[in-house]
Amino acid sequence: MIERRWPLLASVNGAYALWWFVHAGARVPLWYDEMFTVRLSALGGVRELWRALSAGFDFNPPGLYVVTRIARLLPVADPLNARLPALFGFALVMFTMFVFLQRRVGSAVATAALALMPLANFVERYAIEARAYMLLLGVSGCAIVCWQAIGESTGRRRLFAAAGLAIAVAVALTLHVWSIILPAAVIAAEGVILIQTGRVRWIVLTALVAAAPVLTMYPTLLAASRTAAFTNEVYAPSAAKVLSALLTIMPRLRAVALVALTVVVVRLGGRMMARSDAEAAPAPGLLPAERALLIALALSPLIPYGYALVTNGAFMTRYAVYAVIGVAGLLADGLHLFSHRTTTAGAAAAVVASAVLWAYLPARVMVGPGEEVPSLRVLRGLDRTAMEDAPLVLVNPLDVIAIDERSADRDRRDLTFVADAASARRYTGTDLVDLSYLRGEPYLHMRIPRTTYVSLTTGSKRLYLLGEWKSLTWLPQRLSDDGWTLNHIGGTAEAPLFEAMRKTP
Repeated sequence: MIERRWPLLASVNGAYALWWFVHAGARVPLWYDEMFTVRLSALGGVRELWRALSAGFDFNPPGLYVVTRIARLLPVADPLNARLPALFGFALVMFTMFVFLQRRVGSAVATAALALMPLANFVERYAIEARAYMLLLGVSGCAIVCWQAIGESTGRRRLFAAAGLAIAVAVALTLHVWSIILPAAVIAAEGVILIQTGRVRWIVLTALVAAAPVLTMYPTLLAASRTAAFTNEVYAPSAAKVLSALLTIMPRLRAVALVALTVVVVRLGGRMMARSDAEAAPAPGLLPAERALLIALALSPLIPYGYALVTNGAFMTRYAVYAVIGVAGLLADGLHLFSHRTTTAGAAAAVVASAVLWAYLPARVMVGPGEEVPSLRVLRGLDRTAMEDAPLVLVNPLDVIAIDERSADRDRRDLTFVADAASARRYTGTDLVDLSYLRGEPYLHMRIPRTTYVSLTTGSKRLYLLGEWKSLTWLPQRLSDDGWTLNHIGGTAEAPLFEAMRKTP
């Protein structure tokens, strides 16, 4: 009877976390990447969407944008509607990983491990972001459950599980290019089964082959990605970024330590009372192939990191997406082994982990109105009549689409931005954002007019520059190199306003 209560507690924990994420998702403004998601999802159809993605300014498969388009048809207000796929993915990964783990470590330990998962920085962020990462985890969780079920079922149920595996992997491959890690991890786990039994499970390989046709879109996306430069620190691979990526997917270490300490105390108490044998839990623990699958997923950030090193491509900390479920599964495995498979220790871990979730999460998830773009606040307060009709130029490229999205027509008067791939590469080491605007122009429907550096400076004696100078900002430096004088005349620390004057001979 007690064992049946843990699925209920796990469900309550998941609903509690989802409630906080929904509140945050309804209030925090969309940021740069999310705005690309929304605008691409609004394109006329799949063909136009594929033309946009083939243009080489967003390197994801089309699945996210199709799902987002459907979500935005629902009677849900912005920006929450665009984030519904991520929120659904969070709920789905919590459910599927519970199903996967409870078969091996028991419902109590599975509840404990998954209560800690929402406290990882990665989950806190991407559960409320209109990008593919959390939905990818949910779909991948379905694939993992189906893969596990193949080994535990026969007849039609086994065929249904294989079909589910094929469908889930195929859907995952439509969401993000690094979803290729999922079938690779399954193959690694099948290798362990081959070593153990000497037999190939052809039904699993057939399911993976059935999903493989989706990969035909990948060469186009990868070829497009190689046309961009990524040597800026934002995109370039580094060991520090790998470490940062691994830290983002870890639950709060203090929370993990508290749960582990609880297990130790309960185990010691059980020994002193000589009750450990009587409390032995029936859960057998993870199978070697399942443990191999989780280890492969936990170490998966090394794959995009290695690829970026070899190809001079991009590595972002969010590419650690699969390590989230790898670490959660291994944490459950560790708690199960650490508790010596006793029901009392597992129950204590579930209760303490749940209490930590309920206490920690409200402080971790922002549910206020969020911060407005600093440059937009300054823009709305400017006295434009004193600027002599000189162009007002946004210098931080990440500000452009946000201000284009949220500003009124009067705010965009005389406002412009410059996109120049060659200058961006020269001064920042990357041209990705500039290429996004240049190649995406037919599809993004920008209202702020774009100009070229030559057009901006030819015949101009005065310019006004607005925005913080960050690692992707190059315009102020080029103007300075070309003989312009830049004077700080206002704005804020986060969004300074400069007057640029051409030096007279």
